Amino acid sequence: MPILIYGTSLGFINQTPILLAAELIAISSLLLLADVVNDPSRVKTLSFGFILLGAAIFSRLLSVWLPGVNAMAAIVMLTGIYGGSRLGLSVGMAAPFLTNMFFIQGAWTPFQMYAYGMLGLIAGIPWIARQSRTSIVIMTLFAIIMGVAFSLFMDSWTLISFGSTGSLNYYLVLVMQAIPFTIKYMISNGIFINLLNRPVQWLVKFIEKQ
Repeated sequence: MPILIYGTSLGFINQTPILLAAELIAISSLLLLADVVNDPSRVKTLSFGFILLGAAIFSRLLSVWLPGVNAMAAIVMLTGIYGGSRLGLSVGMAAPFLTNMFFIQGAWTPFQMYAYGMLGLIAGIPWIARQSRTSIVIMTLFAIIMGVAFSLFMDSWTLISFGSTGSLNYYLVLVMQAIPFTIKYMISNGIFINLLNRPVQWLVKFIEKQ
């Protein structure tokens, strides 16, 4: 599914970016709906997801003056770790789409949605989620690695936006130029996932008791 979504976005990104963004939201929403239909107890998980989605949006709006330094990626990863891959994917895709409404939507929006969605989806893979919940060190290392992966992926958008999809050399130049931002992603992910882990754990326990 992730490859299908990415391939669709890559093929039509210059023509209808907002339509593609809506398509990504629809796909992730249908996945969550299927979850609830199959298991009504997942309604609590949805509540957890909506709360973290709000937190992700708020965090990006607060930190807009510090590019590359915000808690949104960490919140999306924590959503996947404690809520599962589908919830992480949905929150990851919705957060950049909704926050861009306060800034500007563009052809980059589906790329941002895909990138953040993959953060949540990968974080929710059972083995990764289990290890992350068990060890804060593993969780921190995972967040740092995902900061690098996020930056590399968004560099591919920059390459495509310049019409140089086949130029590996140019991509490497972009990667080198983006190193300061990559470092910011790594550091902010590591810091925020540590700061927010316990509050998210508390939220999970609180929702489970309701």
